[in-house]
Amino acid sequence: MKHHLMVCSMLALVCLIGCGQTRSPQQQLNLYVEAEQKNLPRVVDELTTLVDLQAKPLEIVYVYEITSLSDEDIKASTDSIKQSVREGLVREKDKLQDLTKGRIKMTYVYRGQTDADLIRFSMNPWEL
Repeated sequence: MKHHLMVCSMLALVCLIGCGQTRSPQQQLNLYVEAEQKNLPRVVDELTTLVDLQAKPLEIVYVYEITSLSDEDIKASTDSIKQSVREGLVREKDKLQDLTKGRIKMTYVYRGQTDADLIRFSMNPWEL
């Protein structure tokens, strides 16, 4: 699965966190999520739609929906989804420096046809 949109969203988040010199990382995160929620749902690729963003304390949660696959198939894709997200973060590591300074954790949730969380994992850009 392609996560180009996710990387673009992260870059917008990086700019918000880095560009707001008078705001804390949490305040910038809250502003980013509030602005991005207005553009949801957003199709990421032929299988995946970004349906929600949540700001938690020093954490951003991306919630994706995959309705064209069975819940079992989604669960079976856990390793490949994690690897794809990790590779995207590593490719953009230089652009994520403000996230690492702010210690913003990134959590990814994937849901299927039942709306239940089938896959949930977190990555810390500063550990890549």
